[in-house]
Formats: sequence, C-alpha cells, structure tokens
Amino acid sequence: MSTTITGDGTQPLSLTTTGPSDGPIADASDVNTPVQAVLNGTVRLGTFHVASLAALASYTGQQPNERIFVLGYGLYRYNQAGANTTDSPRYIAASGGTGRFEWELVTAAGAADGLATLNSSQRLVQIPQYATLAMSSVSLASAVAVTSTTYVDVTGMSISLSCAAGDILNISGLASAWLTGAASAYVKVIVVDGGTPSDVNLPQYIDGGTNTTNANPAIRPFSALYTVTTGPTVVVKLQAKTSANTLDVGGAAQSQNTTLQVVQVRP
Repeated sequence: MSTTITGDGTQPLSLTTTGPSDGPIADASDVNTPVQAVLNGTVRLGTFHVASLAALASYTGQQPNERIFVLGYGLYRYNQAGANTTDSPRYIAASGGTGRFEWELVTAAGAADGLATLNSSQRLVQIPQYATLAMSSVSLASAVAVTSTTYVDVTGMSISLSCAAGDILNISGLASAWLTGAASAYVKVIVVDGGTPSDVNLPQYIDGGTNTTNANPAIRPFSALYTVTTGPTVVVKLQAKTSANTLDVGGAAQSQNTTLQVVQVRP
C-alpha cells in the first residue's frame, strides 16, 4: 500500500512524493534512502525561487519570515509587518500591499565587514578610508588691489567645502604680489570652520621695495594641513594687508598667477 504525501503549497518548498511502497515506514527504502542522503550531505534541499522581482511582487501565500530566492538578486525575507516605502530592489511590496519582501543584502550593506553598495551613478555609497572627497582650486586672472592695514580677504581667493569633523584639508598655493610704493605687506591663509577663523600658516612677508613695472613680483608659496573640528561648511581664504600704498595680488600680468588649492581627505 502506498500513500501520497503532498506538501503545503504556501510554504517555501512544495514537495509531492509517494511512499512507502516496500514495507513499514521505518524501513521503507523510498523514505529512508532520500533522508539518509540528506543526512550524508550527498544531496541538497532545494530553495524556493522566483525568476524576477515582478514575480516576487505578485507572489501569494507567503508565510511570516519566509525566505524566497530571486534569481540575480539573492534572498528576500517576507516581513509581514514591514511598511517601508517600496524601493526596488531593497523593499518590494507584497501582493495585496500587506508586508514587505526585504532584501537580505540590505542588512549587510554598509555594516562593518559587510557589503558595499552603489548609488544610481554606480559609485560607492560608503566612503573608503582616506578617500579624497574633493580637489578644488581658484586663481586670479587679473590683479586685485589691497589697501587695508589689517588683513582682508583677497577677492576671488576663497574655496567653500562641505566637511565633516575629522576631515583633513591639504592646502597649498602660490601668492604672487607687488607693491606700488615702498611699504611692507603680508599674505596668509585662514580657515573658517564653524564660523570661527583660524590662521593655518605663518604670514608671508612681501619685500617693501617699489616695483612699478610689475615685472618682478614677490612670489610666496604656502602650504598647510588643517583638520576640521566643526563643519559642515568650511571656507579656505587667502588674506592680505599692507602698511602703506597699494598691494597688488595679481594674475596674468605677473610672471606667476596667484593660486589656492585644497584637497579634502576623509580618514
């Protein structure tokens, strides 16, 4: 005598088999042979799967916490209480709108030792260690006059960045300037972080000799490292001052343009 055993179609595996056919259940070969094979690891249990996300969305009869394999994506778990906004392939609304199929990779993505994820531009959402976030620069195309005896911003020589605390700014550049009369002058770089300005390099002295031809300006290279403490907006500026007459911080008319460069790194 044989008995047909039919699985519950609402479960991940729907099995149909016939047995036993050659004796009591405990000894029947068509029962203990496949079970022994499973125990020996010589066969694998199947995993219920669907061919696409659309098929997953239309699937019915799912059970709480049931896991379904979607070809090309991997495992999805049915969360009967899930209410996340549908966001394919992360969250798929179940048929009828009750619960969500949640992509198992979502819980691993972005976690320590987990999986990296890509945005819509196929770029990493997670920022790698010591990643360069921005490389910015400005330069002067023409001279800017400075007549102040206290430090003022040099027009056109500032860079604004969106930063997080701990970001490192590698600042460098070249100040090219001359005086229209005998005087002394200085240029320097400041960083405004959280609304507070800070000097990040020593003031660079410009020789007070008269230079009316602009042919031989004083050249002052500068560089500095700055670690962001506050953010989120950080501004890097070139400033200058002169004791008398006019200081021209210049561009194309000089032998060297004035430049300011910032490389933003996140450790």
